[in-house]
Formats: sequence, C-alpha cells, structure tokens
Amino acid sequence: MSSSAPTITESSSDGISPVAVAMPSLRAGEHILVTMEPDLNASLQFVSCRVILTTERMISDSDGQGWVSWPLQPGLTLHHSDHGGVATLALHDETGLLARWRFTM
Repeated sequence: MSSSAPTITESSSDGISPVAVAMPSLRAGEHILVTMEPDLNASLQFVSCRVILTTERMISDSDGQGWVSWPLQPGLTLHHSDHGGVATLALHDETGLLARWRFTM
C-alpha cells in the first residue's frame, strides 16, 4: 500500500498532455465536494493554486506554503466580490479574515 498523497489528472498547459496534481491527504470518511483553481495571487500575478471544500474542511495550497486547512464550523463564512474582472473569495470566522483567493472572471 502506497503512502503517497492521492493525485488527480489534469491537462497540461498545452491542453493535451496529462499532468498528475498532488492532492492533500483526506481523513477517514472525508470526501471532496468541490474544487476551485484561483489563478491570481495577492499581487494579482498569475499563479496556480487550488481550494478544496470537503465534507469536513476547506483546504488550500495557495501562497506556496503547502496545504493549509480550516475545519468547517459554525461562524465560518465565505464572501464573494468582484471588480473589474477580478473576483475575490474570502474565508472568515468570528475573529476576522482567515484566507483570501483571487481569480479572473
């Protein structure tokens, strides 16, 4: 049995060649509900990152810091806004901003 993280296969930038993309380890019984690939960083430069909503948490690999997660709990909210073709998705809890992702529309 392999201990490596699961991967998914996507098309490469040429749109033809498949590329394996590492996914975070999921907990027993945890399932991926939806993924999103924001394409901008805080400086509005093009980057590659992933945001994953599972049955238990939000997970992201943005900012080059590896996978970071936030457990789903009461008080956790997502806010969406857009301006000039740039959209922002922000994750908040009762204490304030936890994470922000930007993407082109």
